[in-house]
Amino acid sequence: MKKNLKNFALAVVLSTTAFVACNKDTANNEAQTSIDNGLADNYFNDMYAVVNNAAADNGFAGFMSDNSANKTASSSCPEVIFSEPLGTFPNTMTIDFGDGCISYFGIERKGKIISTFTGPYKDAGTIITITTEDYYVNGVQVEGIKTITNLGLNDADNMHFSIVVTDAKITLLSGADITWNSERDREWVEGISTPEITDDVYSITGSATGINRDDIPFTMLIIEALRKEMDCNWIVSGVCEITPDGEETRTINYGDGECDNEATLTVGGFTTTIELPF
Repeated sequence: MKKNLKNFALAVVLSTTAFVACNKDTANNEAQTSIDNGLADNYFNDMYAVVNNAAADNGFAGFMSDNSANKTASSSCPEVIFSEPLGTFPNTMTIDFGDGCISYFGIERKGKIISTFTGPYKDAGTIITITTEDYYVNGVQVEGIKTITNLGLNDADNMHFSIVVTDAKITLLSGADITWNSERDREWVEGISTPEITDDVYSITGSATGINRDDIPFTMLIIEALRKEMDCNWIVSGVCEITPDGEETRTINYGDGECDNEATLTVGGFTTTIELPF
């Protein structure tokens, strides 16, 4: 499949139903927890992408501009306000979508995303804290706190970041909700020396816990690092395990590096191909 230049976060926010599994009810039932973990993860990835683009557009905090044709925000939507002059830290950036407008990536959003920066993104020690206020994406309410900490260089001399999401709650159009907490290490393995975003590649490890829309608690563990290429909508490789309370562990394998929307779901002796949301 040809690579798509949309931002990495767009993959899930366009859908609240997510994985479609092989025309079998069994597959759909087994996939529900995987769906909900993926939805929560990607709503918060999308939130970061919005912050990234708003910061880049305003020359703020060391972000580079993404010239993707899919970014359709107008000059008046959203309104971006800083608490201090540019170059002054700490600084709070408020992205205000008002009562609703079509903005970044052609998605309808309303409410506010509020981000506090202690320093520029690429500076070791910088902490970016992202929160929401009455924030909705295509009618789905997204609540929680995302904290990004620049940990400097790791043993491989790559910049890496602690990514922690706490008290996340995704309220779906049906009224059901997903709660979620996550801790990740995101290693910047390619593209750091160029101004483009689309050649950036990250290697992601970590874990998550949550409660799916059916009130079933679950845990998630990345057992083979996920590879996220910024010029592809989907994770291109890596493996994670998801274990709903009282049920078998299911494995999601994202493939061998090809940019496509397919992954393999395995539960016990049952294996099927699932389609990742677009």
